[in-house]
Amino acid sequence: MKTLLHFILLTLLCGIAYPLTVTGIGRAFFPEQISGSLVKKDGQLIGSHLLAQKFTQPHYFHPRPSAADYTTLPSGASNLGPTSAKLKKPSSSGSGLDPHITPQTALLQVPRVAQARGIPSDKLTTLVLKYTKQSFFGPPYVNVLELNLQLDMQKTLANYSAYP
Repeated sequence: MKTLLHFILLTLLCGIAYPLTVTGIGRAFFPEQISGSLVKKDGQLIGSHLLAQKFTQPHYFHPRPSAADYTTLPSGASNLGPTSAKLKKPSSSGSGLDPHITPQTALLQVPRVAQARGIPSDKLTTLVLKYTKQSFFGPPYVNVLELNLQLDMQKTLANYSAYP
């Protein structure tokens, strides 16, 4: 009887109270992140600020290559043991899910994007630098989705006249 009481108590505490508390704290302090940081354009869901999207057209900045083809399912861990032959083959990581690239990587892409969009390279460089953010602990970064959305928005404003 005492064991059953412990089981019920731990189930209530760990299975209900803790998850509800953590979710409540997340919704209160990180509402965008807990909802997936979803990005909508014209009312349609187009991606997330937290996950890389596949951009292949020359008029867009490209994210880092993804071994998982920008899907989250293949990025999980496996149950392979240390003696598995599959683990001895070169393996890849899920780092291609990161939506950020370095400013240097973005600047290397400026000539291609500028030519494809018909934008002066110096104006596009200024835009890349404007969208470069400094992380708290790590190196500076550029969110590819945000930069590409800004490019599309500027295009619709007035033939790129709004570029800095």
